[in-house]
Amino acid sequence: MVIPNSVSSIGNYAFYNCSGLTSINIPNSVTSIGISAFYGCTGLLSIVIGSGVNTIGDYAFQGCNNFDDFYCLAKNIPTLGDDVFKDYLQPPHGVSLAIS
Repeated sequence: MVIPNSVSSIGNYAFYNCSGLTSINIPNSVTSIGISAFYGCTGLLSIVIGSGVNTIGDYAFQGCNNFDDFYCLAKNIPTLGDDVFKDYLQPPHGVSLAIS
């Protein structure tokens, strides 16, 4: 899913338990990702966070334990809430975690 550039934040629980969501591309216009925004999105395989994100809320990606690729294009590491990646215990084969 590509979120439009007109979006400035992803609200709390926005995609909560959307298990059919397989990829997310968050544009540079988004500055914050809310609490549990992608909680339980077990189908997520690819996550790209644009350069504008400066805050990622508590449990934002909890239960997203199947992704292979995670890219954070922020110029600075975003402020992370509690347990942002809870349940993502060990990277699967071919995982890429990058901050540029």
